[in-house]
Amino acid sequence: MLAFDDGGKRLWQTKVTSEVISPPMVAEGQVGAWSGDGRLYALAAADGKTKWVYQRSNPPLIVRNTRAAS
Repeated sequence: MLAFDDGGKRLWQTKVTSEVISPPMVAEGQVGAWSGDGRLYALAAADGKTKWVYQRSNPPLIVRNTRAAS
């Protein structure tokens, strides 16, 4: 996962266990991101260090839609 400032300069890079499947959310100095293996990551917005990880089991079938909502 990569984070950039408003000018496009890379701020930090960190690894998560699987692909990030939804746009990351930023709130209260943390970045939240869901990974494809069912983990929710809370990363420090300043440096990308992992604050905590929540894991849940994935359902047997996941259908993803990459089409933009209209």
